Amino acid sequence: MAVEAVNCSQFFRDESCGKCVPCRIGSQKIVELGEELLAGRVDDSAFTDREQLAGELSRAMEMTSICGLGMVAAKPFQSALQFFAADLRRHVRGN
Repeated sequence: MAVEAVNCSQFFRDESCGKCVPCRIGSQKIVELGEELLAGRVDDSAFTDREQLAGELSRAMEMTSICGLGMVAAKPFQSALQFFAADLRRHVRGN
């Protein structure tokens, strides 16, 4: 599920027009968070921090983006964290 969430996040980042900062920067940051996780560069204590950051980014993007794409761009990764946290945690430190 982690790979699919990052793949969807990359799609939204690539499709962003770049007009509004929340979508342009937020979608890139969501992709970076996901890629860090997949690469095993996140330890268990940092996972909770990344989870919180993804939630904050998701809320900020939803409230401040100009269009619908920006409002939902963080949702795949946020949903994976919410519903498939165990799968994402398996990627922590390469487990």
